[in-house]
Amino acid sequence: MIWPFLFALLFVIFAWRSIYDMASDFEGYCLSTVLLVAFAAVAFGVGLGFASVIGLAVPKHWTEPETIKLVSLRDGDGISGHFFLGTGSIGTTQYYFFYKEAGRGYQPGKVAVANNVIIFEEKRQGGDLKVYTDQFVSQWFEWVAMNWQSQKYEFVVPEGSLQKNFVLQ
Repeated sequence: MIWPFLFALLFVIFAWRSIYDMASDFEGYCLSTVLLVAFAAVAFGVGLGFASVIGLAVPKHWTEPETIKLVSLRDGDGISGHFFLGTGSIGTTQYYFFYKEAGRGYQPGKVAVANNVIIFEEKRQGGDLKVYTDQFVSQWFEWVAMNWQSQKYEFVVPEGSLQKNFVLQ
């Protein structure tokens, strides 16, 4: 994404002379430098906004999933909050907690419970987590647009893993 840098560079190129011409002494030059940097930062922010607007209009697609082998779901050990059916909450956000293989050991992970998470039950032995990422259709768009990447998650667990009979208290 080239726009923020281009906006800031063009501002500095066209404005530095006007800003420094107002200074007459050392303090004036110091203040002019601070002013130039501050306005260049504003121009950089305007460039980020411009790149974000372009990023909303550029076509995107979901990538092939990254598949992570799940070892187990994790309950709330060591974490304060509320946990039920493999989900839990810390504060007001609920999470799916799990362990995945990491070399010769296991690494904990979590995914926030949201609309971008789906759980599938299949006749199988182990579980998988499939992670899809929203990316630009062409890598060229990375130069001109800002991508606010989003992800979606699919948990694939053995049939019968989800507890469906529960009582609310």
